Amino acid sequence: MNRHHEPSRRVDGPPEVGYYLVKSGRKMPWVGAEIRYSALFGWYAIVNGEPCGDPHYDWLLADGVSGIWFFGKRLTEAEFKKLRRVASPNLPIDPNAEPAVF
Repeated sequence: MNRHHEPSRRVDGPPEVGYYLVKSGRKMPWVGAEIRYSALFGWYAIVNGEPCGDPHYDWLLADGVSGIWFFGKRLTEAEFKKLRRVASPNLPIDPNAEPAVF
């Protein structure tokens, strides 16, 4: 494990589609980000629920993808959804996804 207590991952190849935790800027809070791939658009990034620039078939040229891949911390889908719930309290609640209160 590295100094941040997360398993090491290789970043010398193409990125993995998934959920990540990234800093939105210096002295800014951590936010959720996604790396996605579409046969229609190519690689693209979504940061804090908003599309991040232009997609591209080369992941190094797609806006935001390389930054998320090189510097982001990998999240599970459940961690990402929990982060989105905290960041956006106005999202509709799925009662099947939330744990029981009592």
